[in-house]
Amino acid sequence: MMIALDEHLQPPGVLVLRGRPEAVAGWQAELAREFLPDTTVLAIADSMPGLPPPWTSRPGQSRSTAGCAGR
Repeated sequence: MMIALDEHLQPPGVLVLRGRPEAVAGWQAELAREFLPDTTVLAIADSMPGLPPPWTSRPGQSRSTAGCAGR
């Protein structure tokens, strides 16, 4: 219950990685070396259909990131 209260008072951040699978894998490997206890990292390949507009890559980009902190 304390974890739920902590996440309510200070919501965790979200980092979304988008791009070609090989590019995203490189970013994932770099982030795995960091201590990010309050951050959820989502790695999503360009080929994933049906994502909301903020999570879609713009044409011509090999990879992109988006971050969200709190509410």
